[in-house]
Amino acid sequence: IRSEEVGDQMSQKYRPFFIIYLLLVSSFSFAAKPSTFMEVQLDHNESVPHQQLNLVIKLYTDQYFSGGAEYSLPNINRALVVQESTFTVNTYETFDSVQYTEQMISLQIYPTSEGVFQVPEIKVTVQVPNENGEVKPIELTSKPVVFTVRKPEGMQEKEFLATPKLTV
Repeated sequence: IRSEEVGDQMSQKYRPFFIIYLLLVSSFSFAAKPSTFMEVQLDHNESVPHQQLNLVIKLYTDQYFSGGAEYSLPNINRALVVQESTFTVNTYETFDSVQYTEQMISLQIYPTSEGVFQVPEIKVTVQVPNENGEVKPIELTSKPVVFTVRKPEGMQEKEFLATPKLTV
């Protein structure tokens, strides 16, 4: 067998894989659409009754936000959900060498009893320009977040106060 025949046999064998590879790579090389997404972070997965938990909603776009985000506070059974400040933090963050505009919204959760709690999906609508520069609404939806609330060990039958600082 000559080396040319071996090369032809190899190229025939791997040609379908090469074509699939080219199709995959070329699908990413077309004009990229604006990327807009959200993350939801809870500062504790475990808590005690009445202890404040901070839920941070982070909105990202590789464009810019045209105005503020529209959303409703989530409804959580056996917990009070408030937004102590309506101020939205605007900043920038870089992921994989791409700079994103970021908006952060902070909510506070006060569970009133023990148990397993779930922050339901949160829907947020943002105004972001599309690939033609037209500002369009985009609805983002978070994933649910679960946390557990228990009384501190040894305090099941006693009254207690959950606070980060106490002066008597």
